[in-house]
Amino acid sequence: MLQQEVRQIYSHCYLQLLTSVIGIQLSEEDLNALRAHSLRTKTLQGGRSFKAMCRSFPALRHLPTLAKLQTRITFLSGFKPVNHHCCINSCVCYADEQYKELDTCPNCSESRYDSNRRPRRLLQYMPFILRLLAWVTSPIMFEKLMYRANLTGSPEEGFDVNDYFDSLHYHELLDRFIEVDGETLGQRFFELATDIALALNMDGFNPLSLVQSQFGR
Repeated sequence: MLQQEVRQIYSHCYLQLLTSVIGIQLSEEDLNALRAHSLRTKTLQGGRSFKAMCRSFPALRHLPTLAKLQTRITFLSGFKPVNHHCCINSCVCYADEQYKELDTCPNCSESRYDSNRRPRRLLQYMPFILRLLAWVTSPIMFEKLMYRANLTGSPEEGFDVNDYFDSLHYHELLDRFIEVDGETLGQRFFELATDIALALNMDGFNPLSLVQSQFGR
């Protein structure tokens, strides 16, 4: 019952967000377009197959072209990717305050721009808050997100460690109050069932600063 109520609350918040930010009210035409594109994605249809499908079924003949459909779905999703310049060799991202005014990479000296003053490489970032809202409004993803809250057990002697929620550090956090800028809040880490624990994985990070070392890669 709690999970259903929480999901309804998040779903309402997400729809309110979409309506307030970009004025979205899904019509039956939009819903049909979403269903058609979802079928295309799940069945790995190419552009020609999608066009043939639309011609074969009278109910789908009113659908726009694939390109227009994808543009519409991008708009309906409420997601707007943010592009950041980065080094051609992925040394740095120029979004960082110390790099944003540079024209060459401080590590490999490669130029940030090509001859037409266009960035040689872009890092496309999807806003994280909108992704979280999309997750909790999806029944499948919502059930997966409740995995942590539904766990039982503690890291006692003989206790099996199956994932990071079984770690000593995580269970120590459960008893610790959250502190922000030196102020202790009246809530512990992951106290609520709706709290989300995030893990950070870094590819190619070398904690020992040794060029030949493979630790942390």
